[in-house]
Order: sequence, then structure tokens, then C-alpha cells
Amino acid sequence: MDEKTPHIHATVVPIVTGERRKEKTQKQDKPDKPDKKQYRKKDRNTSRLCADDVMARNKLKEYQNSYAEWMKPYGLERGIDGSKAKHTETYEYYRNIFLQTETIKEEIGSLQQEKEQERQAVKLLQQKEAQEQLRLSALQEQADKKQSELKENQKLVQEAKTEVKMLGVEKSLKKTAKNISDGIESLMGNPKAKKLEAQNDELRQEIETLQEEKEAISKQAKKDIAEKDRSILEKDSTINILKSKLDKLFDCIPSLKEYDFILRLCETIKLPYHIAKQAFSGKDAFYTGKLFSPEHSQHFEADNAKITIDKSSKDNTPFLAIEGKEYSGWFREQKQKFFEYLGIKVNQPKNQQGQRR
Repeated sequence: MDEKTPHIHATVVPIVTGERRKEKTQKQDKPDKPDKKQYRKKDRNTSRLCADDVMARNKLKEYQNSYAEWMKPYGLERGIDGSKAKHTETYEYYRNIFLQTETIKEEIGSLQQEKEQERQAVKLLQQKEAQEQLRLSALQEQADKKQSELKENQKLVQEAKTEVKMLGVEKSLKKTAKNISDGIESLMGNPKAKKLEAQNDELRQEIETLQEEKEAISKQAKKDIAEKDRSILEKDSTINILKSKLDKLFDCIPSLKEYDFILRLCETIKLPYHIAKQAFSGKDAFYTGKLFSPEHSQHFEADNAKITIDKSSKDNTPFLAIEGKEYSGWFREQKQKFFEYLGIKVNQPKNQQGQRR
């Protein structure tokens, strides 16, 4: 129970007694010619080590069958009898897991990017709707102003008619009737008034058109926003599923978190992905170029530096190694060399640890 998955270590010591298989076979093949040397051998009842019977093919299969029967109540199943499946090397298994993890991360990043783009599209639709509303309000204000001018002209006409009725002298009325009538007709037929009425009609028509456009835009915007919201919810659901899958991977394989940290660390120190991938595959990778130190906030030159994924002898934790040293130690060594080149003596602090999760 010293690891995440319960397991058993079995040490088998096959101690046997009796005649050796080789001697028995020789007797069966040549019963008339006994081996003279057998009389000089040790007593056949003496205990000795022999794995011939314990580790025979039929015995191994029997062990698997009987173990599977005992483990059925616990939900364990026997492996496929006669399976031609090949053993996957540890580094290859982890490499496949990392590739799967990277694929999931890329899918999450892509979905989040699409989600953000759709949110921006919704925002633009809302801005467009607000702009159309402002435009409609301005036109409505202009129409109200024209309508006010038209009412003012109609008021002047009405006042002129009232003034004619109030004239009490028939003579004056007769003399001035024609002039007043002409004046009223002139006022009623004032080109400015007609122009205002025409403009007012045009504005009413434009307002109706804009109102219809606004309703159509608003309806389409609401439809688009609803569709975008639905798409965003779907992407959120997919992202949560992928994140849950990653969490399960990390939970089932605790060391995967450490490898994931190393992968992100490679990005931090500007190590190219193809170099990191080669190191994760269990092969020695070599890199020439600049590497960034998070501790010193500066770049250091690497000249054909060996990049590997090693494990700590203390707790078997994986770590990024450069030239056989933990990456932080390599960076400090480069810093020390730089100071020595400048003729500056610097005492390195003891027991410094590198960047950890």
C-alpha cells in the first residue's frame, strides 16, 4: 500500500527434492546403460533450487487462472488467454499519455478561443443595436421638431381666420375681403408650409421604415445572441468534460502532474517543443541556443546542452535536467561562470531549490 495503486511483491524460492529431470530422461532413453557418474552425485533427497516445475508454462497459466477465480468477487478480470499484446515501455506509455494530454489542452484552448470570439460577436451585435436605437431617436427628435413647426404655421392660419370674423364693418369687410382672402390663401398655400408638410411626411415614412428595420435587427440580434449563448454553453460543457478527463488522468497517474509541470516549465525556459518531446521519449536531447531562467530573469547560452528527464534518488520524483543537473542548478552555474568571467566573487546560497509546483 506504499503507492497509489495497491499491489503485491512476491518472492518465490522453489526448493525441491527428488531425482533431476535430466537424469530421469536419460534413464528412460537408455535404461540398460546407467550413468556411472550418478553414483558419485549427492543424495537425491537433498533439497535444492529448481524452477522447472514452478515456472513451467502450464503452471504459469494455472496460476493466472486460479488467481483470476479468487479475484472475481473484487471485480478483477483475467487477461486474455493467448493474447499477442506487446508490453508497452514505461517511457512510451507516458509519452502517449502526454500526447493525449496535449491534444486535450489544445482542444480546450481552441474551444475557449471560439467561445471568446462568439462573445465578441454578441457584443458587436449589441453595439449595433444600440447605434440603431440612437439613430432612430435622433430621427424621431427631428420629426418632432418639424411637426412643431407645422403646427405653428397652422396656428397662424387659424389666427388670420379669426381676425377676419371679428371685423364688424361690412364695408371694410367687402373692401378688404379680397385682400384678406388672398392673404389667407397665400398663407395657406405658403411654400414653406407645404415644404414642411412634405418633409414631415418623409420623416414619418423614414421613421416607420427605421422602426421596421429596428424591429428586424432586434429580432435577428436576439436570435443570434440566443444561438451564440447556446453555442457558448455547449463549448462550456465540452471544456468541463475535457477538464474532468484531465483531472481523472492526474488522479489515476499522480506522477503525470509532475510531468505536466515539467512540460510547462520547458515552455517557461523557452526550450523548443521538439527538444522537450525527445527528452520525454526517454532519449537524450541536445540543444544549442538561449534558455530563460525564471530565477534570474535573464537568458543564458546553451552550447549543445544535454536535456533529459531524470528522477530524484530521494523520492523518485521526475525533474528536468540540463547536463545531468537539475535545471535550476545549471542556471546558477551559468550565472556563477558569468560573474567569474567579470571577476566578481559571489557566494552561492546553500540548499537552494529550483522552481517547484
